[in-house]
Amino acid sequence: MAEKSKVPGPKPNDKPLKKSDILKNLSELTGVSKKDAEAVLNALVEMAVAWSPVGFIIPGLGKLVVKERPARTARNPKTGETMKVPAKKALRFTPLKVAKEAAAEAADAYSKAVKKAAKK
Repeated sequence: MAEKSKVPGPKPNDKPLKKSDILKNLSELTGVSKKDAEAVLNALVEMAVAWSPVGFIIPGLGKLVVKERPARTARNPKTGETMKVPAKKALRFTPLKVAKEAAAEAADAYSKAVKKAAKK
């Protein structure tokens, strides 16, 4: 099992992190300026996009890759009409097993905190 994270998780009623929140947390956790943290984050995003056709692995998190989606026939649920959906390339993220387990553990802890807050 992985060591305990020093990154605090969400509390009940927290909203998803925005880029400014991520930069603030990165800056506080690593001791670098927000400007430097933003430069690293932007470079990471650019590298991920550039390398996604062959696969971009973020250690401890997952793999980003472009997948070919074949053409298919779909049905409009409102009208029932069938239509052809063309083939396309889609960006896919596959989390690593360690990341899946850690996320499930964090989700369980969050659910317990929400239930506890609701009882008060």
